[in-house]
Amino acid sequence: MAELIERPELVIVSDSGSGYCPGDVTNKYLEFVPFDIQVKDSSAPADRWIDSQDLTPEEEAIISEHLDTPGKLGTSQPNKSRFKEHLTKIFDEGAKRAVVITLAGIASGSNREASNAALEINDEYGEENKVLVADSHTMSLAQRFLVDEAVQSAIVGDKTPEQIAQTIEAGSQKIHVVQIARNLRHLQEGGRGDERIRLVDKMRASAGAKLGIRALISLSNEKVVPIVPTNEFPKKERLAQEMAVEYLARLVGDSAISLYFAQFDAKERELQSFIDLVEARLDRNLSEKQKAKIKILKQAYVITVHSGKDTKAAAALALG
Repeated sequence: MAELIERPELVIVSDSGSGYCPGDVTNKYLEFVPFDIQVKDSSAPADRWIDSQDLTPEEEAIISEHLDTPGKLGTSQPNKSRFKEHLTKIFDEGAKRAVVITLAGIASGSNREASNAALEINDEYGEENKVLVADSHTMSLAQRFLVDEAVQSAIVGDKTPEQIAQTIEAGSQKIHVVQIARNLRHLQEGGRGDERIRLVDKMRASAGAKLGIRALISLSNEKVVPIVPTNEFPKKERLAQEMAVEYLARLVGDSAISLYFAQFDAKERELQSFIDLVEARLDRNLSEKQKAKIKILKQAYVITVHSGKDTKAAAALALG
């Protein structure tokens, strides 16, 4: 475990579904609980890693090599013991309460494991609500938005842990995410086999990948949905970006207050055309203060396993 630090009374806890990388988490108000990544069909300990944590350059090279081979890598949520380990750590460091925000329950067992850990921690400490668990009902950048908002509330102290948990449960309705995926094979890898987050079957995914078709998808109401009919997915990157931006603009209207962009390597040069399109389309709606809230983020390994290295994502947090 990492060296103990002095914690505030309330700490927000997030799993890998939020797209955070352990190296990104330097805020004492936030604790990160990583997923595992494993090369499928391999039981060798050397072929299993904790998401983005203490990886050697050689291990990172192995993971990166397989990221664009759908089905080669798998992920598994942190179990109850790992959640308990991290919760016990933050309480040892001075925290009094915690709110855990997990990846959508339809996509992962993370919420179940966190809830089981919370029951045991609350029982051990004799406090019914020492740990609260909130299902984000979403993933990736949308979950990241919710976590960031919760952390800000913890810092400002404007909400109780109960209010933060309630806000998270309803908050996914305010966030709109679009993704441009260059490999349709990734879209047949639904979390926990749930059909609500699988778009294409194996045959269509294989054919689409060979043709170089860009998939345009949105995360909405615990579903991954195409933003246009799947037979209208474009081949050209610029057209895909324009279609994604128009869709995002229709959803957000004049209520966008901040924007996130993400790609695996987080190369601003590669994302800049996408960012320019979004800014131009929403320019009349974004004040200078709001424009300052545009963030470019590195997409974590766990998210990339299920989306591919070249996937571009944009998310807008809306008012109301």
